[in-house]
Amino acid sequence: MSSRMSTPFRTLTTIATVIVVPAAFTGGLGSATAASLGHAVAGRTFIVTTTADTVDADVGTPKCADAHGKCSLRAAIMQANFDVGPDTIKIPAGTYRLTRKGLDDLDVLGDLDIAHSLTLQGAGAAKTIIDGNGKVTGDRVVQVLGTATDVTISGVTIRGGTALDGTFDEGGGLNWAGQGGNKLVMTHVVVTGNQAYYDAGLELNFSNDGDVATLTDLTVQDNHATSAAGGVGVHVGTLGTFLMRDSLVVANRAYEGAGVYLDSNGPSDAKSIQIRHTVVASNQASGLSGGLENHAGYGGKPVLIVGTYFHDNTAKFQGGGIGNYGNLHLNSSTVEANSSGLGGGIYDYEGGLATLTNDTLAANAATTEGGAVYVEFFIHGMADVAFRSSTLSGNSAPTGGGVFVDPAGARASFANTIIAKGTGANCNENLAGLTSLSDDSSCGFGVGDGIANLGLGPIGAHGGFTRTLVPGVGSAALDAGTAAGAPATDQRGITRPMGGGVDVGAVEVCPAAPGLPARVAPLGSAKGPRLTLDWKNVACIQSYSVVIRAGSAKGKIVQSKAGLLTSTFRTKKLAKGTTYFWRVSAIGDRGTTLSGWHRVRLKST
Repeated sequence: MSSRMSTPFRTLTTIATVIVVPAAFTGGLGSATAASLGHAVAGRTFIVTTTADTVDADVGTPKCADAHGKCSLRAAIMQANFDVGPDTIKIPAGTYRLTRKGLDDLDVLGDLDIAHSLTLQGAGAAKTIIDGNGKVTGDRVVQVLGTATDVTISGVTIRGGTALDGTFDEGGGLNWAGQGGNKLVMTHVVVTGNQAYYDAGLELNFSNDGDVATLTDLTVQDNHATSAAGGVGVHVGTLGTFLMRDSLVVANRAYEGAGVYLDSNGPSDAKSIQIRHTVVASNQASGLSGGLENHAGYGGKPVLIVGTYFHDNTAKFQGGGIGNYGNLHLNSSTVEANSSGLGGGIYDYEGGLATLTNDTLAANAATTEGGAVYVEFFIHGMADVAFRSSTLSGNSAPTGGGVFVDPAGARASFANTIIAKGTGANCNENLAGLTSLSDDSSCGFGVGDGIANLGLGPIGAHGGFTRTLVPGVGSAALDAGTAAGAPATDQRGITRPMGGGVDVGAVEVCPAAPGLPARVAPLGSAKGPRLTLDWKNVACIQSYSVVIRAGSAKGKIVQSKAGLLTSTFRTKKLAKGTTYFWRVSAIGDRGTTLSGWHRVRLKST
């Protein structure tokens, strides 16, 4: 029986912000005061014209202008904060470095304070950079106050903020406070190089009244929290909705929850907490939960993580990839090459409920117990993990190279699951499992124990959004599963069953080579300059690839694309008046087929 490592106490009490403005300071407020409720205007668009960090000369007049007549980013936000309705601020390419030292909520000193509904539009994250310059300002980069009911931020980099003034300061890059029905949308944003005691990159603090936060195509990288949540800290209240998708959380640091930290503000928990098609990689926890730490998912609404890749995350003590205290459903995801003292891939803490469906856990390592998964029993409570149609391979630990279940009372169940190629016995005790397979006799799978030929190939891109392991020809996993309770598709989205029965593990193998992808469009000639190439979808495919040549089937390759998961491809611009030849490859588990060359001529006009 293992002992729990001590962890710092995390409070969710809202810390009131003290507004500090020098008594002699009047610049920027003009004839108006903070008590002004706003101009009688709404829906204005401001275009920033200077990278200088200057205040608005007079927010009492509806014109964005500093003392030199320029519209700075800070001045534009000050103007928007005094409007009665939602505004838009367009931020051209450039580096906008904050320089006004001090703390307030008036957008005069320190960070940029957004108090009303607002859209911030940058020219692209690589071009528009908002630098918090925290070593000078002593503050974060952006604060979204609860009075800002609808905020959208896109096309910017948020960097260099600090929230280290108080012991519980949160959100070095961006701090958002819900207040009941508030909405935050962030798209195509980079958050990097920020520091805080908690939630160094992003801090999202929901109220208990249905706030919504949606993060799409974010890169949260190289942020450092002294305590918890190096990259993203999410504290979801009752009826709240959180979605992060198509994003990258990488190389963040904290004591716990170095990449992502999820918790809830009340026992009834959120309406929905989801992470989809995201990479959580190379995050480092000096204590617990390198990739993700979860304290949410109660009240029958588990946290849902789909199509997500956890790799190369580390934790000193427990949970290299994931540490789960709550109710977590991991679906169609891969946990690979993570490491810690206990539970190299996943550590399921006392009271934690985890369901793994169509998941791959590979090459994770623990220095003591539970290379892939550690299931805890601590003092009076048990953890519970259910493995469904998953594959565990190549994980290592001195004890329980695949799965370690605390014999004092923790629980694990298995169905249609493979445990193979572990260093150290696959399991630390007999666990039993319905039509599950192990290549040693440590798991208590009965006739599924000691199977010599599980025949797993190398992990790689075999279709879908995450890396998988495909059973080879003759594998004992083929057609050996039970259809009862099996998911309708495999980890890659391929329909089950594809052969004589359901395959054991995360991957359903099609026994035949793919069919021939026949052209649908375009035919003959097309207008262009961009085309949508369309072909008939075929069975038994992992993915498609397309090659386009100019002039002839032996001409110069002008465009190509591999790893397509749909039977269409939208080209980049092509030259009018030119003839192009294109073909499709259909890649499957048991072979590849090639279409013929298809000809299309782009019209001159």
